[in-house]
Amino acid sequence: MRSAVIGQSNALAQSLRNAGATTFSFEAALDFDLHKFEHIIVTAFDPKGKMAIIDNKYEKNLVKRLKNKKVTYISSIRCSDISPPFRHKYYVKNKLENEYLFLDNCLNSRVLRIPNLISFVRGGFYHQLSENIKKNRIVFDLSKKSSFNILPPMALNNVVANFASTNFAVENVIASNNLTVGEISDYLQNKFRINVTSFGDKLEKTEFNQKYHQIKIDMPKIEILKKIEEELNK
Repeated sequence: MRSAVIGQSNALAQSLRNAGATTFSFEAALDFDLHKFEHIIVTAFDPKGKMAIIDNKYEKNLVKRLKNKKVTYISSIRCSDISPPFRHKYYVKNKLENEYLFLDNCLNSRVLRIPNLISFVRGGFYHQLSENIKKNRIVFDLSKKSSFNILPPMALNNVVANFASTNFAVENVIASNNLTVGEISDYLQNKFRINVTSFGDKLEKTEFNQKYHQIKIDMPKIEILKKIEEELNK
C-alpha cells in the first residue's frame, strides 16, 4: 500500500520517510496530488497547540480532501492518560479535537495514540538532556520514580504504515514497559560518567485508560536505553 505522510520535521515522519514513505510538509499538504496514494498518515501538529487552545482550520480543510481515503491520524498517548499532567492540558485538548474531526469526517479512518518518542527536537526533553551531558550533569525537574512510556520512532513504522481493517477507531500504541527517570539517569550516568545528577519533587506516572484497545510493542528496557544512548552520541 502506497502511503503519504503529512509532516516532515517530526521524528515519526522522518522514520517513515527512511522506510520509503513519501512525506509532505505541513504547508504543502493541501495542494499535493492524492490520487496515487492509498493511505494518508497525518503526523503534523501545530506546535502552538502545546501552549494554548488553537483553531484547527488547517485540519478542517485537510479532511475535505481525505473523506474517501484510508487515514491514520497520529495522536498522543497523553490523550489516554488517566491523569495527564497540567502542563499538557492544551496539548491533549487540541489533539482530542483533531481526533474527533478525522474520525467524524473521514469514512475509513483510525487514530493511533503513540508514546513519547526518542527525538532530539530543539528545546525538547532529549535535546536538553544532551546539552546537560555536555556540561557533565543530568538535571531533572521530576522525581526518580516518575515514569514514561518511551519508544524509538522506528519501532512504530510497521504498526503505523500497515492499515488493516479493525473494529477499533482509537488504539493505544505503547511500549510493554515504562521507564522511570531513575532508570534513565542511572544508565546515562554510568555510560557518560556524569558527576552531577539532581532530581525534582514532582511525580508523574503514565497510567492508561483501559477502555481503548492496546497495541503493545515488546521492546526490552535495555534496548530503549541503548537507543537513547545512540542518539546522544550522534
